[in-house]
Amino acid sequence: MVFPAPNSNNLNQRYKLDAREWEWAGDRWKIATDLEIGGNHYYSDNMPTTILKGSLWTDSNTLITYTFNGSEWTEVGRGTVS
Repeated sequence: MVFPAPNSNNLNQRYKLDAREWEWAGDRWKIATDLEIGGNHYYSDNMPTTILKGSLWTDSNTLITYTFNGSEWTEVGRGTVS
């Protein structure tokens, strides 16, 4: 997703665009919240440790999205970088 990010990027700075809120991680913008998704959606380098059944996690390194079925993560899709 391309968006008009602020000119100054401060660590942990938040920027809201439509239903998503982005956070500056020091080297890139990452999704902090996504109100279009009806549950918890994590976008990070590492697998979340506090999770609920039905949660989604997108690995920010691979762009692979997983869902948690209550006992394990299952791949549900892959993204592309353009």
